[in-house]
Amino acid sequence: MPLPLDSTINRCLAHGDKEGEWCERRYQCACHETIKHDHGNEAPAAYRKCSSSLFVAFLPIEGFPIEDDNPACDDASTGHIMARIINANPAEI
Repeated sequence: MPLPLDSTINRCLAHGDKEGEWCERRYQCACHETIKHDHGNEAPAAYRKCSSSLFVAFLPIEGFPIEDDNPACDDASTGHIMARIINANPAEI
């Protein structure tokens, strides 16, 4: 995934309100890592977008897979929805 991300995508500071509260997936998340590549970008940032173990706001640097080999994961999951949006052909949107 090319960094920096579009300025409409919120950044993630990857830490919570409590000292020592860090996201364990921060180095794999484009929402956090893009901060290093922003050049005067004023995109809003959250303390920790993924505030639970579900990681619903996690945006992997390597992108979402188009197909998921995990049959236990249904199409209603956030990852699948985001994958289809990110990987969609603009003509199909």
